[in-house]
Amino acid sequence: MRQDEREHELVRTQEDEAAREAAEIGGQPGEVERDPAQRPVSEAGGAEAEGFEQAERELADNAEHGMGHGSPRHHAFSPEVESNRSGAVYGDADELESTGREGSREDTEPDRRDHTPTAVDPPDDEPS
Repeated sequence: MRQDEREHELVRTQEDEAAREAAEIGGQPGEVERDPAQRPVSEAGGAEAEGFEQAERELADNAEHGMGHGSPRHHAFSPEVESNRSGAVYGDADELESTGREGSREDTEPDRRDHTPTAVDPPDDEPS
């Protein structure tokens, strides 16, 4: 091989490699539409159970970082600046003193509001 032929072969090889690399930029091509009139329907998820299948595919693709678009650091929520500025101190609630009088009926009788009567319980109007 002559020098010119080797250089042309090297240039062709590098061009082919560059073309393959450039073809991968932007990810893989999507579905090819057969009818341009159906494109809006397809984009809106028509004929695919209101778009659930399409949304599931996109969700899985994003979760798997499919086309190299996922970046946890880039997509993370920003810290809440306002909550860091708050000077509030959080603690236990204040204890509320009983409003009933000592020795009153409320203090001596058990609370039956949450109690479900059973066959063993005497009725409220009969003495026990």
